[in-house]
Amino acid sequence: MDGVSKALISAALLWALPTAALASGPSPAATLKSSTGDDLVLAIRAVASGGRWIPSDIASRLAVRKEYEERTAREIEVLREIEKGHANKGIAAALLISENTVKDHLKNILGKLQVAARTEAVTAALPRGIIEI
Repeated sequence: MDGVSKALISAALLWALPTAALASGPSPAATLKSSTGDDLVLAIRAVASGGRWIPSDIASRLAVRKEYEERTAREIEVLREIEKGHANKGIAAALLISENTVKDHLKNILGKLQVAARTEAVTAALPRGIIEI
């Protein structure tokens, strides 16, 4: 195939992929286990021609990821540390920043994810592909 990467993946795997991977990776096509033969043919044709094919119900779920403000690289690092269960002091030590800076990042994270608590931030970030376990 002309040296271009092609991918046909299940919708479950597509949902687990980070948004950045979808944007920069090969043109995927997603199928559901319940897909008809016609859907599979459309998906294969789309990928073979260099396009994407994602069922509308999966596309709308993926679009939810983009409804929120982008996080900075540092905010994502802080979020990963929160996911590990670290308190602000431990996060500050791990990232070589002050506790006040951690608090500022946390405030920004909560606002961008539209949540009220650190645990809620992690719970919201996981299905959106912002962080991974």
